[in-house]
Amino acid sequence: MDYGSLISGSFGYTKDALWGEWWRWVLLVILSLIQTFTLFLVPLASGYIVRVLSGRTPAPEVDGWGRLFVDGWKWNIITLIYLIPVILVLAVFGGAAVVSAIAAEGAGNPEAWAPAVTAAISGILVAAVVWIIISFISLFAAVRFAHTGSLGQAFNFGAIFSHIGRIGWGPGSSLSSYSSSSRSSTASWSVSST
Repeated sequence: MDYGSLISGSFGYTKDALWGEWWRWVLLVILSLIQTFTLFLVPLASGYIVRVLSGRTPAPEVDGWGRLFVDGWKWNIITLIYLIPVILVLAVFGGAAVVSAIAAEGAGNPEAWAPAVTAAISGILVAAVVWIIISFISLFAAVRFAHTGSLGQAFNFGAIFSHIGRIGWGPGSSLSSYSSSSRSSTASWSVSST
């Protein structure tokens, strides 16, 4: 995989989309602020990112507000579903921390609180590792959704893991075994209906 061409292609795409397009800058900033202040309840910026991830060239216009809203909500749903393992890890370790804290309640000895603190810190660390792994997988899911427009394709794990393996990140693959002539490139990602 030729990372140099991917990076230069990304910079070129961004330059073409934003250089001299001050109105697009203003709209994207406004969409981001709206999304932030509404706590992602009005996900117009996410909807635009879905358009960009779909691979449109040149960069898509900031229009079709209804479609931006719907695609943004679909991406929110995908993200929330992919966060379930992280939430479960936090709940299990958080529950252990609460049980330990209840058992240590009233104990004047700081060592009695050690299991609660250990459970809480362990839960946060394990959840962080799970979140990092899930983030990579969910990015591929978002791109599959953007390319196909199908929410179901964001959960086509066979196709997602197949693509991750083709670029050299999956089990049994090695980054060094792929050359720049590799058939996989995120810039030319084709999505099959499998």
